[in-house]
Amino acid sequence: RTQLRALRRMVVENKQAILSALFQDLGKHPIEAEVGEVGTTLIEIDELLSQLPAYAKPQQVPSPGLLAPCFSEIRYEPLRSPGVFVIAPCNYPVNLSLVPVAGALAAGNPVVLKPSEMAKNVASLLVKLVPEYFPSSVFAIVEGGIPETTKLLQYPWGLIFFTGSSRVGKIVAAQAAQTLTPVILELGGKSPTYIASDCPEMRVVADRLIWGKTVNAGQTCVAPDYVLCHRDVLDQFIEEAKKSLVRMYGEDAQKSNLARIISTESAKRIISGIKEVELGGESKGKIIYGGSRLCDASSRFVAPTLVLEPSLDTQLMREEIFGPVLPIIPVNSSEEAIQFVAKQQAGMTPLALYVFTRSSGTFEKVAAACPSATLVRNDVIVQFGSSSLPIGGLGSSGFGSYHGKYSIESFSHRRATIYKPATAAFEFGGVRYAPYDGFKGECFKMLTKIPQVRVLHSRWILFTLLLALVYAVGALAIQQ
Repeated sequence: RTQLRALRRMVVENKQAILSALFQDLGKHPIEAEVGEVGTTLIEIDELLSQLPAYAKPQQVPSPGLLAPCFSEIRYEPLRSPGVFVIAPCNYPVNLSLVPVAGALAAGNPVVLKPSEMAKNVASLLVKLVPEYFPSSVFAIVEGGIPETTKLLQYPWGLIFFTGSSRVGKIVAAQAAQTLTPVILELGGKSPTYIASDCPEMRVVADRLIWGKTVNAGQTCVAPDYVLCHRDVLDQFIEEAKKSLVRMYGEDAQKSNLARIISTESAKRIISGIKEVELGGESKGKIIYGGSRLCDASSRFVAPTLVLEPSLDTQLMREEIFGPVLPIIPVNSSEEAIQFVAKQQAGMTPLALYVFTRSSGTFEKVAAACPSATLVRNDVIVQFGSSSLPIGGLGSSGFGSYHGKYSIESFSHRRATIYKPATAAFEFGGVRYAPYDGFKGECFKMLTKIPQVRVLHSRWILFTLLLALVYAVGALAIQQ
């Protein structure tokens, strides 16, 4: 808890410096940065501070009847030295750095953090702040790029926690395998959204989707990547989506509070995807809002853009967009939506699946047919803000999870522990010892049929039962 309190103080006492660094790196509005980065980080730290005794308490579990009397428990202990190595991304450089650090510290591990070199102002600030609040033996930070990360990956860590792209995730996993270091990979992918014909109020649907797609300029790993919209409500959704964009960012989004893309190169990549549709004719799709002419790669600005029916071979549909560009694909039914997701994903598993519908049946049908790491009905990206849910990938979107108690489980070694009283009375004639001939062997086999003992985890309970047995025997003797 001491380390968690120090981490909390570091964030609270330097909030304005953090907000300023986030604005310099990503153009985040102070309110968006405070809620999405600082606030969510503090919520996670506070959750761990208040619940750590319960989360880290040894878990008593049933014992096999064969071993009775036996007291079994799972202890949550720190991972092996030198501790946990956290490799943070550039899109949420505060939250996605400090939330896993909080979990690792709460579990009792030393931590080394490698912040993203692309978010250079946040990285420089953290490099300055961390030594002021922590000894290097508890929490150290390394600034640098690929060479520094590659060198650090050569060590046998207790755990490597990586958030980023699938391409780099594979490299991290391969390097970790050389030292038999376990990894948690928080990756991404193309998270689909389905809008059913019976969806809730369309303005609400549009506002939530547009917000989830444009917050942090679309640079969110669980952002809706594309929308499959039922044709019955397609025109209504498009109309409301355009209105939502105007309400949130005005007629000229470049003058609004929309965040900026992390780098010029990333902005150029997204803009090239928009231009491919614009130059490819109707077969490639149609820009119905925004477009490349409103973008400016030099200032890292990508205009919110709606693309109707982009073909599957376009960059926008092949790759995770990671920007404020929303493809919209009409479908005639939930079955067609399911088939589209299966074809587009091609065996990969997205980090999130979003379904807008009033029908529980439709929701469960789509959920059952389309695997995903997380699942939300009638909203987007909100699952990431909960400390009560395990946040993590599945298949191609990663593996392992964290947040709240799941951080304690992920950043701890669950040590199997047994206590057995060692007295002759509990040897039961030595039936478990060789040789196993005759009656003794049959008795040993019978012991395996004794059910699990689910109550006797306390020596005091056993002592109380023994006293009760002695009292009962004494009472019977007096009566006789």
